[in-house]
Amino acid sequence: MFGLKYMPKLNQRGVVHLLVPLILLAGLIAGVYLVTSGNPLKLFSKAANPPIIFKSLDGKVLPLNSNGVVLTTSPNVIIELTSTLGPSASASGELKGTVSYRAGFSPTEVHAASFAPYQTEPTVYNVSLKDTKDVQFYWVEFKGTDGQIDRRVAKIRIVPNLVPTSTINDDFENDTLPGWTITGTNDTNKIVSTGASTSGITAINGSKVLLVSSDGTSSPIAAKKLASPYKGRVSIWFYDPGPGVPGGVFVMVTNNAEDQVVMLGLNPVYPNNYYYRASANQASLGLDSGIPRKEGWRKFELVVTPKGSYGRIDDISLTYLANKEGGKATSVNPNLTDFTKIYIAAPWRTSGTYFFDDLKFQTLPMIPSDTVVREKYFLKKFLEDPMPAGTDGRPKAIRAAVAAYLNKNKDEAKKMIWDLANSYPSWIREAKDRQTDGSATPADYWTGTFVSSSLGLAAWIMWPELDAATQAKVKEAIFAQAEKYLDLQPRSTFEVPGQAVGLDPNNTAAEENAAIANTLILVSRMFPREPKASTFEAQGKKFAFHTLTKSPGESYSGRTTAVADENYLIAEHALYPNLNYGLAAGVGMLGSAAGYYLRSGQAIPDELSHNVRQVFEAHKQYLDFTNYRVNFKQILNGLTTDKLGGKDDWAVDGTYYNSGFALYAYLTGNADVLSQLEEYELYVTRDFLAFPADNSVKVYFPGCEVSGVAAMEDRCEMIDNNFYYSSAGKYVINSAIAWSHLVAAILFDSSFSLPSTEKP
Repeated sequence: MFGLKYMPKLNQRGVVHLLVPLILLAGLIAGVYLVTSGNPLKLFSKAANPPIIFKSLDGKVLPLNSNGVVLTTSPNVIIELTSTLGPSASASGELKGTVSYRAGFSPTEVHAASFAPYQTEPTVYNVSLKDTKDVQFYWVEFKGTDGQIDRRVAKIRIVPNLVPTSTINDDFENDTLPGWTITGTNDTNKIVSTGASTSGITAINGSKVLLVSSDGTSSPIAAKKLASPYKGRVSIWFYDPGPGVPGGVFVMVTNNAEDQVVMLGLNPVYPNNYYYRASANQASLGLDSGIPRKEGWRKFELVVTPKGSYGRIDDISLTYLANKEGGKATSVNPNLTDFTKIYIAAPWRTSGTYFFDDLKFQTLPMIPSDTVVREKYFLKKFLEDPMPAGTDGRPKAIRAAVAAYLNKNKDEAKKMIWDLANSYPSWIREAKDRQTDGSATPADYWTGTFVSSSLGLAAWIMWPELDAATQAKVKEAIFAQAEKYLDLQPRSTFEVPGQAVGLDPNNTAAEENAAIANTLILVSRMFPREPKASTFEAQGKKFAFHTLTKSPGESYSGRTTAVADENYLIAEHALYPNLNYGLAAGVGMLGSAAGYYLRSGQAIPDELSHNVRQVFEAHKQYLDFTNYRVNFKQILNGLTTDKLGGKDDWAVDGTYYNSGFALYAYLTGNADVLSQLEEYELYVTRDFLAFPADNSVKVYFPGCEVSGVAAMEDRCEMIDNNFYYSSAGKYVINSAIAWSHLVAAILFDSSFSLPSTEKP
């Protein structure tokens, strides 16, 4: 019979030992499926109630979240088992028949255990969970007297204290305001529950609202103190009398010592925008939120997480704001990781009448533990961000690649791939004015690689689904782009006598060398049987090696360059060191090329890891890992530390660097460095990639101030003599960060593979 000679004999060494656990595991998985999917084959009976109940030590049933995961604040829980097999229990709870069970935290642990008698229904016992933030699985196997087996699994997770929402939630319908301590009031300074209609407004919930009024002679304050510290999201609705109306009122949460806060409200210093403070409890550390005031109800949220606290106004997070006051006035307070007090107050001796309603508390969303799931969260966020009309080039290509990887918006992705391929070379800046050493000026000649590599990846992922015309156009475009770099040499930041003309030491060659390597390597791996594939690959490896070479110079393939200085640091735009160009443009773009190898079934070549560890570790010293703000040794472009506010001249911080963190983590096995960044992003910057898409949100753009509006094309605009990102500019940055998340996902997504583009 065909193939029988290749089957192992059952008495071969190791085969029986291997088959037994595999059969047991398969049986366990099949059993779980059969029960949890409704037992379609009717192999076992199914209980009307869940067979595994988790309770706290005081006997209360533990709650489930929306994903069916049991939540506990203690690792010590009570487990209550109800068997689905055997005869019914007597009234006393004693079983009339014999049923046994065994349990554990994994299939292996279950099979290693002996069956124990199941003598009462339900069977109750204590268990200690593993001390982990991740979801834990608890497996139970019941065995009936007739030999039937019923296998069940439940999920449980240890979480921070679950606050009883009734201690915080308040619609202010009760005139006595239970739970609040009111101070600083008199006949003209009040905090009371009042009818909304009598005040000429409509309540958010119920018929009453909280009125806070001050004549400027006192500071009326309402305080609520909780029995223990909590993490979560506190929201309240605030009725704004309108812009220009002087105001002095806030809502705030604090720690027990009241020295760390996050606060939102009105302050006379900013009459037209909302006031924001997320820092130490000092009046000088407030920020202008940049969110314009308007009459009516506005939603304020104060979010306290294990990674820090921040505010939101009408679902727009304020974490994008730059720090001020030498970094002391922050947009994220890393020192407030739980709260015990809530305040509503009119403290600044400014007369006014204000209304609040519908105070609510929500627990924080669960943070997934898997790197790929985490990165996909942000990629989905990017697709939710509407693409501005007229978007072309790199942002459009990245959107197509993200949609292709997520297997979403496929028709849109196909159209974008066709449009970009068909419009080549309109988005390419040609190489020209080549120097005698093979370099080219101006540096803009290489920027088309951003489009060709992201367009190529999008098409590669979707290749089997693209029509022949689109395939031909894509191949023509990216081949033509790769051809441009075959007779060029990698550039050097510093001059190497007899080898390379140096660029300005404050403007690195790392970005362009890595970008060119990206296109060359992508084309060589996407079409490995093409006659020029090996030539493209060799040239790509050459540019990759010379991306992070160290001063005074390193040689490879007949070329000597010095891209990083003697300390492995990289400068760009007169910022030294510039972590964006070291960790994202340098290390990160090598990460995307590494992904082409990995997901086409090949090992990462040494050229792509050259000096990655050294450059990463040199730059991370200038990154604050509590809030991912960046620092500089030198700023030579006229900007100041206060204007940059912990970000670079593109107004981005360390949350831009997922691709660089991912390659470093993959090559060194240090997964924690990427995991910590992802946790910070998921807790603190989960609302958007870099900037809110909302066009009413003004984001200060330092690079525009340095270069000017004309030089930055359509990416920035001047409003009231200040430089801000345009909606197109915000989308460009969000797309670049989406690419960084895509690189990280592909590097760690072992289930993902790039299809063959060539017929056998």
